[in-house]
Amino acid sequence: MTLSTQPQLDLFRRNGQPAIALRAAHRLELDVMELTLKLRGRRWVVKTDLMKELGWSERRIQDAKEHSDGRIISSSRRGYCLGEEATVEEYREAMNEQRARARTILSGYLKMARRFHQLQPTAAA
Repeated sequence: MTLSTQPQLDLFRRNGQPAIALRAAHRLELDVMELTLKLRGRRWVVKTDLMKELGWSERRIQDAKEHSDGRIISSSRRGYCLGEEATVEEYREAMNEQRARARTILSGYLKMARRFHQLQPTAAA
């Protein structure tokens, strides 16, 4: 089979999804596993130490944390930790910090939406 007659499906799609998206999802799964292993038994590890040890960017660490289904938690004061190794108080602190960030983001969205609607021309009566 020549390159021109090879099915392109395997190159670009798997299970109906673009192969690039699948590779990214697979990378995230591997990153979650690697970050989990790096954190196990260490309690809280600051971001800069993880960046050095893993050779990852801040964004990559954050992406892995976000895709860990809550197994990895973070605190701006403490760094990153496996949720199962955090104390109840530490876990609550991390949840409260996350909720505060969510409120800030939602507040910003609502302000933008309000401004957007104010800028829209009104229908002629």
